[in-house]
Amino acid sequence: LYTHLLQRFDASARKFWLSGLVALVFNAGGILAYVIWGKTLLAELSAFNLLLMAVLVLKNQEQLSLKVALILSAVVIIGFTAEWLGVHTGWLFGNYAYADTLGL
Repeated sequence: LYTHLLQRFDASARKFWLSGLVALVFNAGGILAYVIWGKTLLAELSAFNLLLMAVLVLKNQEQLSLKVALILSAVVIIGFTAEWLGVHTGWLFGNYAYADTLGL
């Protein structure tokens, strides 16, 4: 049992640390790109960054259960609704708008 748990932990830890390294390198590269080329490139990579981070979070789930799927769905729906309300009504955050970079 101990060996099985240790092997499982080692596999999870490698996956976790690799994901953390990918996130760190990508975001550090984004900061460097901002310093060198300004915010244009950073804005263009924002949507990809959000997608990459979501994939890394999902990749690090031991198993995607119905509970996890429901929680993630609720987070997406609540977040999107809050942003939609903010952009279209000014409620919650005051008046603001997004550029076309992020798409929908």
